Amino acid sequence: MLNCCSTIKAPIGSVPNRKALTTDAYGGWLEMTINSSNDSITGEFIAANEDSIYIMQNGEIQIYAISNISFARVIIFNNARGAYLIWTVAGSLLTISNGGFFIFTLPTVLVSGILTTVAESKRVNYLDYPSNGFKELSKYARFPQGMPEGIKASDLNPRLTPKR
Repeated sequence: MLNCCSTIKAPIGSVPNRKALTTDAYGGWLEMTINSSNDSITGEFIAANEDSIYIMQNGEIQIYAISNISFARVIIFNNARGAYLIWTVAGSLLTISNGGFFIFTLPTVLVSGILTTVAESKRVNYLDYPSNGFKELSKYARFPQGMPEGIKASDLNPRLTPKR
């Protein structure tokens, strides 16, 4: 049931859950493809200027020219479909405690739980380039206005190391 719904996920620990977005000080997870090599590059989205983007990979900041990027996706948050699925299964099992009334409560719990899980898994949690410009994507960078003057890469702490 968990894999029945498509979703875009970042590595665990690389982005916050949806409720923590307003207090999270880090950038979204950026996945991009470079024109010349077709290599996939991933890391925390630090900033975007008019002609370049900054991405943190393994604690180091890399700079890429926007003109060399063929595709990019910034993942803003990971959804909670797994948690909703667990609550649906647990709630379904607990309807046994309703005795004979479980024939009424089980379908209600299953329908509402499945609908909630599917709705959460379809929640849009990413933006793509080139369908959106980097100006739009940069809203989810650590520094949305661009890389500040005088900031060194050594001044920035990476988010906890993500796990795949």
